[in-house]
Amino acid sequence: MFPILLELAHAIQMVSPSVSYTRALVLCAAWGTTTGGILTLLGGGRAPLALGILRETTGLSIGFFEWIKFSLPVTVVMIASAFLALRIFLKSDLQSMAGARQYLEHRTKELGHVRLREVICLGILVLCIALWAVLGEKHGMAPIALLGAVLVFVFGVSHWRDVEANVNWGIFVMYGGAICLAQALNKTGVAGWVS
Repeated sequence: MFPILLELAHAIQMVSPSVSYTRALVLCAAWGTTTGGILTLLGGGRAPLALGILRETTGLSIGFFEWIKFSLPVTVVMIASAFLALRIFLKSDLQSMAGARQYLEHRTKELGHVRLREVICLGILVLCIALWAVLGEKHGMAPIALLGAVLVFVFGVSHWRDVEANVNWGIFVMYGGAICLAQALNKTGVAGWVS
C-alpha cells in the first residue's frame, strides 16, 4: 500500500500542498496495518507463530474463522479510534481531490493493461488465502505458504535473484531463532520453571 500512498501524496501535493492530509495518509497506512492486521491470521507472522506454539504445547487450536469472530470487535474499536484521532488531531485543509484524481488516472493509464504475470500472482494469492481459511487449521499455515512460494517460481512470476535482492533475511533468522529458543526452553523445562 505504501507505493500507492506515495503516489496519492504526490498527487495531492501537486494540487494543494496539504501537509496534514499527507501525514494522515501515512498514519493510515501504519495504523491500518496494526488495527486491520489482527483481524485475520494473515495480518502478520506473530499470530500463526503463537497458534503453532499453542498447538504444540497444549494441543489446542483456533480456526481461521473463529479467530476472526473473536478479533472483529477489537478491530472495529481500534479502527474507529484511529479514525477519530485522525479527524481530531489532523484536520485537513484539502478542499478537493479532483486534481489528484486526474493525476492518478493518468498514472494508471501509463501503467497499461494488467499483464498475465500479475493475473497469475493474484490467482496464487487468492488460492493461498482460500487454502489458509479452509485447510490452515488441519495442515498448518506454513505448508500452504510454501506451496504459494513454489507456485510463484513455477509460473515464472518471480525469480530467485529477485528474492535474494529484496527479502530481508534477518527477519527469517529472528523468527527462526525465536522458535528454536522457545522450543529449547519448553523441552528443557526452563519455561515452566520461569513461569
